[in-house]
Amino acid sequence: MAYVIVGTTVANIQVLKVASFTPFFVNHPIHLALGTTVFCSLFWAMDLLTEVVGARKALSVLWLSFVCTALVALWMNLAIAMPPAHFPENLTAHTAMQRLFRPTPILLFSSILAYMASQTLDIVVFAHLKAHTGGRYLGLRSLISSILATFLDHLLFSWLAFRLLPAVPIPFELWLDAYLLNGYGLRLFLAAFSPVVVYSGVRLHRRFLGPARTS
Repeated sequence: MAYVIVGTTVANIQVLKVASFTPFFVNHPIHLALGTTVFCSLFWAMDLLTEVVGARKALSVLWLSFVCTALVALWMNLAIAMPPAHFPENLTAHTAMQRLFRPTPILLFSSILAYMASQTLDIVVFAHLKAHTGGRYLGLRSLISSILATFLDHLLFSWLAFRLLPAVPIPFELWLDAYLLNGYGLRLFLAAFSPVVVYSGVRLHRRFLGPARTS
């Protein structure tokens, strides 16, 4: 629960920066919104929560993480609203806070909407597969739910942030290649670790805390 709450807050700050790099296997830069690794790990954490405590409680943790992120944004904006003392170090800190916690509304809205929708899908799919497999195939259930949810998250965020909402959207070909396909390729790679993480988490829980109690 703590990981989901802290990770949601941090990832929504990291996502304000888009990195550009050129891997050895392509001949053009790849643009990738940061926070991808943290966001993917949140799907693993949600699968683990769903397996151990059930879909209902996992959804409550999702909404709790959203509330905590909103509170951080509120508190930081209240701090920014206070007039800063005029000495260089303090003004530098004030400017840095403004850049981090007064982000582009489009990016913030796109990120939160995509996150809430995809995490809800992840929990629902994972719980549905668990019910229809009698609790078996934990790794496969986690992998399928993570792949579907990360695709929805990446599709919604990239389309809203770079195509639908900006006054000057990026070209469709650039969005499809650099933002959707390449970025989702990294997410698929990270999703492959989902079974390992969830299996390990469930085994640790059973060893130290006893059987799962789902609801």
